Amino acid sequence: MSNFLPQLVALLDARISGLRKEEDGQTMVEYVMLIVLVALAVFILSPNIKDAILKVFQNTSSALT
Repeated sequence: MSNFLPQLVALLDARISGLRKEEDGQTMVEYVMLIVLVALAVFILSPNIKDAILKVFQNTSSALT
């Protein structure tokens, strides 16, 4: 178990340094941010959609309990 943490840190460090070198990751983040902004705009500007989505989550929550 004590060997696990240094291996995990080394793996994450290698992956992060690889992402820094690649520009594809940056493009993907930009697209994700754009999608999130569009989703937020739709969510805020359309109260009917917001209510429908909240109802789905409430129904799912009550079905799980």
